[in-house]
Amino acid sequence: MHWVNLLVDVISGSIAILLIYQVIVGIFALKKAEKVPAGDHFHRFALIIAARNEETVIGNLIDSLTNQDYPREAFDVFVIADNCTDHTGEVAAAHGARVYYRQNRIEVGKGYALGWFFKQFLPEYERRYDAIGIFDADNLADKQFLSEMNAQLCAGQVAVMGYRDSKNPFDSWVTASTSISFWLVSRFYNQPRVRMGLSVLAGGTGYVFLTSLIAEGWRTKTISEDLEFSLQLITGGKRVGYTPYARFYDEQPTTMALSMRQRRRWAVGCYQNIRQGFPSLIAGLQTRAWPVVLDSLVFLMFMPLCAIQMVISALQLLGIFVLNPASQWSGRLEPFIISGIVGLASMFGQAMLTLLIEKKFSYRILKGVLTFPLFLISNGLLYVLALVTPKISWHPIEHKRSVSLSQIDRG
Repeated sequence: MHWVNLLVDVISGSIAILLIYQVIVGIFALKKAEKVPAGDHFHRFALIIAARNEETVIGNLIDSLTNQDYPREAFDVFVIADNCTDHTGEVAAAHGARVYYRQNRIEVGKGYALGWFFKQFLPEYERRYDAIGIFDADNLADKQFLSEMNAQLCAGQVAVMGYRDSKNPFDSWVTASTSISFWLVSRFYNQPRVRMGLSVLAGGTGYVFLTSLIAEGWRTKTISEDLEFSLQLITGGKRVGYTPYARFYDEQPTTMALSMRQRRRWAVGCYQNIRQGFPSLIAGLQTRAWPVVLDSLVFLMFMPLCAIQMVISALQLLGIFVLNPASQWSGRLEPFIISGIVGLASMFGQAMLTLLIEKKFSYRILKGVLTFPLFLISNGLLYVLALVTPKISWHPIEHKRSVSLSQIDRG
């Protein structure tokens, strides 16, 4: 069993190195990001919303976009009514969007819908719009979103991720924990990487990029099109920027079942991108942009390594109970108990530090703090599940509650 112990040591050591690396990176998150000056000209934006049966929420998003503190003639809203069986397209049109209807029951998912749309969009509009913004139908955008993104593009960025806030952090312990996780990523993953000259990864929605980046079309094939697009940019020598001043709001799943379905899809997408993008990332380590590429590899490999360690630890625990007499259990379990206590303490600490530094603390969010370790552990289990059952179909998360920007409960 020497090789098993060696494997455990290698994986544990790798995770420890990655954790130390992230702690070092996190130090750069303690200082608030500086706001870039206003842009010296106005980019023309095409704002794209891929929606499937979202008639309840899509009108509020379009209203939040059309009411931006930005010249109205400098942006337009496009909606892809993708495999809809409700009135999503009609509602979007009534709120002023240009609607494209798509029906394809074989190629299902946001990445396919965007690829289909851009094949029509680029020949007609490529020269008209300088930049593209991607949103989900359940989002809402603050009034300054486009002004801040315009400033970022004027400052030289080619792609920028906004600040992902939550529409419903107080609905349940699931929405509370999920909201904390997104706030944590924004502050301790995205913000320091921009300060260090690295790249963040687009988070599915709330990001913009120059139209010229897809002159040859949208070339994603995985179920996580946002991650794939980001890796394509990074291996091509470009970076995805980030700004906490372009804030948008995202609706979180209210139940654990819906949350796990969503996060399992993300886990499968991560493995798909590892298989597909790993050779390009390894090749990128030989270029001048190797620090950016290496940092992206750290992100890709961290959760899969944690998943493998969880499996090995479970097997070790099983071995303790099966292969040893009960009199020896306490001694052999002691290292697991100590590491478990330290792990739980760090999880609670991450949650509280995020709430305090982001000024999100509220007694109503404490349920999310208390269950945050469960949320993170379930995330690891989902990566284990995605590793052994990699096939998955795309299913939309249903949104039934209509909330405008003025109705968001900020605690």
